[in-house]
Amino acid sequence: MPIGWMGPPSPSMASRKRAIWTRSHFIRYAPEERPLLLIMDQHETHVSKDVTMYCRENKIEILCLPAQTTHILQPLDTAVFNPLKTVFSTMASRMGLVRGDVVVGKKQFSALLKHVYPTAATAENIKAGFHEAGIFPLSRAAVDTTQVILTLIQ
Repeated sequence: MPIGWMGPPSPSMASRKRAIWTRSHFIRYAPEERPLLLIMDQHETHVSKDVTMYCRENKIEILCLPAQTTHILQPLDTAVFNPLKTVFSTMASRMGLVRGDVVVGKKQFSALLKHVYPTAATAENIKAGFHEAGIFPLSRAAVDTTQVILTLIQ
């Protein structure tokens, strides 16, 4: 094994990191108003006893998206990051930064992202993502369940 290479973190290590993130980052930037809603997928490294207990103690409700459905239900993926990817790629092409499979080099990435991020990460897009996913306002009819079924059987 190469020096300094440790391999992927164990599930228990990743769970500890998620618990630390919840305590140090999420709480740090969350509003004081309670209850809060924390939306995440059901990956074993995200949902642990420590995180669940901490959230209960701090009046944070956890909403776990069903497995294999985050591409449909995750509000920021559908309404912010997909448009961001499109705008980023378009701008990179216009600037002549596309070379084969490499869309943009390391030197240009941050500057380009800083330029295009505000066009995709708008309050309007964020709200639309929650609406499209049927999270707020709550709506079962907002989600095309045939897409969920197709994802689960593939």
